[in-house]
Amino acid sequence: MLFSLQKIRISIWSALLVSTTLLIQAQTPSDSVLQVATLDKVVEYALAHQPAVQQAQVDEEIAEKVIKGKLADWYPQINFEYNYQRVIDKQTAVFGGQNVRLGVFNISALQLNATQNIFNRDALLASSSASKVRILASQNTNRAKIDVVVDITVDEQGNVADAKASWGHPLLQSAAVQAARQAKFRPTLLQGVPVTVKGQLLYNFVVQ
Repeated sequence: MLFSLQKIRISIWSALLVSTTLLIQAQTPSDSVLQVATLDKVVEYALAHQPAVQQAQVDEEIAEKVIKGKLADWYPQINFEYNYQRVIDKQTAVFGGQNVRLGVFNISALQLNATQNIFNRDALLASSSASKVRILASQNTNRAKIDVVVDITVDEQGNVADAKASWGHPLLQSAAVQAARQAKFRPTLLQGVPVTVKGQLLYNFVVQ
């Protein structure tokens, strides 16, 4: 009988171990690394995981909330206030040789106020600039998504001798550098003599 009890306990512990293992596997987040690195998937991955893009999206949400908060000043403002007071022991006064208690035990008051802004400088400014702020925030997000900056060195013949990405998502930098190396420029002349110059190229990636 003791052997059977131990066997049952071992079976229970085995079942718990299997359940725990399955639970851990189910809760383990899937790997975010691309399994198939096609151009469309690489661009999509870059846009989704770029910290600058995520920050720009957060800034866009903050700008929208600030706009709504400022425009809310035009709405009617309603204030509600309720006071309640309980008197434990009323005051006593003497009238005609008799003690008379004054006042009441319960006191309550209700107050409701409503106001409407006719002129508000901040609200007027928010109304006139809301669309521009939204456009600017959206442009900042789009710029963070698609911009890659490449530092280049152009030789005396106008060929790109060196190219290195200085800003942008790593998954987009390789394509930008490759495009920069294929660029051709008119030689820069200094007092009639071709010279080597350095500059920057800005590449905009668009998802189609």
